[in-house]
Amino acid sequence: MTPLNDHTLVNTKHLDYARKLISGVYCDHKLSLANVAHNDPFFAIHNYVPIDDLSINYMTYSSKVIINPGFLDDFYLLQLPLNNSTATVHTCGQEVLSHSEVATVINPSEKTSMVWNEGCQQLMVQIKRSSIEQALGRLSRCNITKPLVFDPLISLSDNRRMDSWWRYIKCMVSDIDEGSFSYLGTAEKKNIEKTIVANLLHALPHNYSSLLEVSQHTIAPKHVKQAEAFMLENLSVPINIVDLVEVCGVSARSLFDAFKRFRGVTPMKRLQKFRLEQAHQCLMAAKCDDTVTDILTQLGVSQLGRFAAIYKSAYGETPSQTVKKSL
Repeated sequence: MTPLNDHTLVNTKHLDYARKLISGVYCDHKLSLANVAHNDPFFAIHNYVPIDDLSINYMTYSSKVIINPGFLDDFYLLQLPLNNSTATVHTCGQEVLSHSEVATVINPSEKTSMVWNEGCQQLMVQIKRSSIEQALGRLSRCNITKPLVFDPLISLSDNRRMDSWWRYIKCMVSDIDEGSFSYLGTAEKKNIEKTIVANLLHALPHNYSSLLEVSQHTIAPKHVKQAEAFMLENLSVPINIVDLVEVCGVSARSLFDAFKRFRGVTPMKRLQKFRLEQAHQCLMAAKCDDTVTDILTQLGVSQLGRFAAIYKSAYGETPSQTVKKSL
């Protein structure tokens, strides 16, 4: 049986009508046939279950289609092809081939386009941007001033926590199809939604992962969290202890003591770790025409040789080797 079969929003043979109805759930987008010369019958199905600030969806197109939403603006969209379906997603400067073991997430701040191959079926989770950013703020105990950006590629074989996350979504779909989900009250559904969002933030890498990771281990003083938030927002510019003192409003000694007690390192070592992680992510996402020097320079690295040595000590390979592996 088709997932969410009792919750059909779209079931049509008309492409423009499908685009219009689906735009009402997601956002205005362009939808076109990839093989216009083919005369194969077209149909689209969209089954849709809203749950407060998120929705669970099943979608399929009979033909190979090109979908160009541009920017999603106010929601995140996670997609997992079912059965033998495949799709190609262009987002965050990457091209991701998605299938049943490789899901994708579309960030609202990143321009995106997709190609769904013929007969592609996808299970999709839509989450409001405001809801997920509020959850991130609560979990990290910091103000979220820059867009939250997830890694677009989700390899379920490499990320077992995300594999578990998707299994939870599939269990929800089964409960909805069997009718038991409808007996849950508003508070119970809200708790399920909070669990989905919180587990996603912990399981899927993003640009606030480091801050979130340390928040769950120990409750650090406010000035430590302020310093870390400032570091993450200004990784590409020079930062010294005087800058951190001005941001946090405490003495350098108090800042050093708090970092040593709650993080086990000095503030500058903590900053170095953040920069290494950012560099690692950027190097892994390098394109063919990107050079290591260009990437590191854009990140504010001035002493390339020294940074390369620190990077190799942390990751067991040089920045150049990371780039070669990503191409």
